[in-house]
Amino acid sequence: MKYQVTYKNNNKTHYGDFEADSVNDILNFFDNVVGANVLEIREYVYENKIKNITLTDLKNQNFIFKAFNEDNSMIDIKIPLIKKNLSQDFICNFIQSNLKINNKKIKSISFKIQK
Repeated sequence: MKYQVTYKNNNKTHYGDFEADSVNDILNFFDNVVGANVLEIREYVYENKIKNITLTDLKNQNFIFKAFNEDNSMIDIKIPLIKKNLSQDFICNFIQSNLKINNKKIKSISFKIQK
């Protein structure tokens, strides 16, 4: 399922689209990986399909990754406010465990962290 997540850090509110099996998977991802408070999660019930959706606001990015599923579908995801004390392996494992591309598990990730 696809969700729109509204999250806030200090005075900045961010919006991002994420795919996961449940709202709990989204909350788990944010609790363990993102250093921001979730304000709202909305489930998409209709969407006009677009290739390579950019999943978040382009301002103040800290984490940028390309993820691929077994069909080699790719998505670029930009997530601001990643917690500083997390390792790259930890972040990748959480992404692969909690997020999806076109309802399929993510098989590989390439990324960079901006500080």
